[in-house]
Amino acid sequence: MQAHYDINKIYPLQYKHFNAWLTIFNETIDKYFTGEKASLTKKEQQVLHK
Repeated sequence: MQAHYDINKIYPLQYKHFNAWLTIFNETIDKYFTGEKASLTKKEQQVLHK
């Protein structure tokens, strides 16, 4: 995780970048996974979004 914190100091993560990642993440979950675990995973990522 430290590497991510160090990079974020140089190139701060912007809302638009996180939103793009979240879209790709959800599309990938929908494409390859189904069921309760998939839904829970997507819900947990929404918490990070707020």
